[in-house]
Amino acid sequence: MHVKLKRVKKIVFSGLALVVLAAAAFASCEVIAAGSGVNQNSETVWIRLVPDKAANGKAKLGLDFSKAIPGLTNDTPTADLRALFTFTNGGGCPTAEYITALSITKDSEAVYTLTVQNVPDNGQGIVLVTITTPGVAPPTRAWSLDGEPEPLWSHNKEPLAELPEYYASNYGAGLRDGSNWDNAVNNKKLYDVLVKAADRGSAVKVYVAAGTYIPWNTHSDDAPTGHAASFTLASNVAVYGGFANGLSGTVSATDQSARAGRFNTDGSGAGYGTIKPEFAATYETILSGDLNGDDNGIDVTTATDFTVMDNNAYHVVTIPEGTNSTAKLDGFTIKCGNAASETFETEEDVMGMLGGGILSCNSLNGTPPSPVLTNLTITGNQGSGGGGMYNYRSAPAITNVTIVGNRGCGMFNVQSSPILTNVLIAGNQGSGIVNRASSSLILTNVDIIDNQTTAKGGGIYNDGCKLVLTNVTIAGNTAEDHGGGIYNFYYDTLVLTNVLIAGNQAGDKGGGIYNNAHDKLVLTNVTIAGNKAGASGGGMCNENLWESDIRNSIVWGNTASSGANVYNDITYPGTSTWTNSLVEGSGGWDTVNWGTNTAASIAVSDSPFEGWIDPSTGGWAPTSAANYQLSGAAGVNVGSNSLYDGQSAPSTWTDAVIAIHGAWTNFLSALKDLDGAPRKKGIIDMGAYERQ
Repeated sequence: MHVKLKRVKKIVFSGLALVVLAAAAFASCEVIAAGSGVNQNSETVWIRLVPDKAANGKAKLGLDFSKAIPGLTNDTPTADLRALFTFTNGGGCPTAEYITALSITKDSEAVYTLTVQNVPDNGQGIVLVTITTPGVAPPTRAWSLDGEPEPLWSHNKEPLAELPEYYASNYGAGLRDGSNWDNAVNNKKLYDVLVKAADRGSAVKVYVAAGTYIPWNTHSDDAPTGHAASFTLASNVAVYGGFANGLSGTVSATDQSARAGRFNTDGSGAGYGTIKPEFAATYETILSGDLNGDDNGIDVTTATDFTVMDNNAYHVVTIPEGTNSTAKLDGFTIKCGNAASETFETEEDVMGMLGGGILSCNSLNGTPPSPVLTNLTITGNQGSGGGGMYNYRSAPAITNVTIVGNRGCGMFNVQSSPILTNVLIAGNQGSGIVNRASSSLILTNVDIIDNQTTAKGGGIYNDGCKLVLTNVTIAGNTAEDHGGGIYNFYYDTLVLTNVLIAGNQAGDKGGGIYNNAHDKLVLTNVTIAGNKAGASGGGMCNENLWESDIRNSIVWGNTASSGANVYNDITYPGTSTWTNSLVEGSGGWDTVNWGTNTAASIAVSDSPFEGWIDPSTGGWAPTSAANYQLSGAAGVNVGSNSLYDGQSAPSTWTDAVIAIHGAWTNFLSALKDLDGAPRKKGIIDMGAYERQ
């Protein structure tokens, strides 16, 4: 529970001064200073002291400093300690008459235990401590009698200096002004740093060491607090995590290079952008919405009771309108956001339902935010929409990122155009990605696997959007309704190249892909295999004036009650055109049920794959396990190079995309197959893989 107190007036001593204010309601009066001297370093913190009523209100406070306090020993008598420690209540009145004894123990070189007798019990055990230590930095840790060491929860409202670089570490160090590692702010003051950096309007870098950081407002009286507080990105501010605690000096180019090497960039391990296992214990840097520290590792994808998250921040990270590509967030785990507001009375309430991990939002007339997000793991967040990330009129560049284990879908896009490169979206509840209202996405080297929804679109849900998918795997996803892998509805345009859609399951139609209402698909070197639908179209189900152009592709080994591989509803027929492609079957090409064979497409009854998993038997969908590389002659060297090389640039291949991937023709010519092997060895193969 957060208890709001008035600003604390400083009390200064020549040696060490502590002011302890009980968080209770007393009449206010003036604080009387004792002693004199220069206030060199001070820190105001929340700390929990639980008086032992059976022992005359005894409470102990552990203090860990960076070095010993001169002249402070086990033999310092109570009378002298009273000159150094003054106790007041929440209103600022002296309460010395309640203190019957005061002692201090030097436990080691710089660790002390302060014992206070007759601490007034305010019912919560929370006190505010202002520690002034001339010549010595404030303590790096504080803990109560029976508690574990915990970081100080800073509430120092002294303004930070304007610096080109800021440093934050788990416990802080030195003067805690953020000027370098030796004087890093602690984990409860990163929020302050980002507020200060955003106010600058010039280039600022923020370096953050391993630990868990919460978005608690300690800097600005008019900035959001409680649920609404978050780490807010800003133009010209680059924030980097993944450093070790205990560093000295400033960050060099060598340090940055070593930091970058601690994250997966090739999809190995647990995913893209995740910190490598051997570095996790020392370098993982977490931005958390768990304000009270009581989530206890809740799994939002399986839990049914989310009470422990009631006091969490709505959004861990927010990205406001106008934030441009000079805003960078790199090297963090983002977790425990709880965008689960249940009221609609204010705009804050509505936004509190969206984007538990990250909320990127723009007004109707503002400039879409376009931050650069790199080396992130977004996990364990929930929201009514976009548990992992919610984009509204936004255009983030997302590279080397894993979005895993969120509730309310991994990513939700409305009128947005994110660019995803080297991204894993896995194990999310409520679809992997949901796209609505003319969103346009560019996905390159993206894996969308093992996501689930009770509705439509287990892997991807599209409604009136444009997508370009290149070297993408969509596997093991489940939808209880239509579209286990992909659900398309109403004038969607999809361009797929080197894509695997496998092992997905739909309870009704379209195990791999479901298309309805004027959808246009261009599939080049796509493999659709091992998918299952409860009703029709195990591989692909087309309804209502669709348009599909299928080239160099394979649709084989899917299952459904009707149309195991392809189901075309002829009530309002569309068109399916097949060129140099392969479909499971025997007895020749089935024009009625599949569509038009314009050139060199074939029906094959034997599996063309190395390790196909039959979805109708023991290994049925959903599963992301299988090997859909080509095993023999079927599909090998029978594609069309001109169909592959001659693909027209999508209309969404904008300057922002070119800045990342280059011109379309150059991008296409440099592509490998889905396994990273050369794409063309003479005549191109069918499907997503090239036989080597």
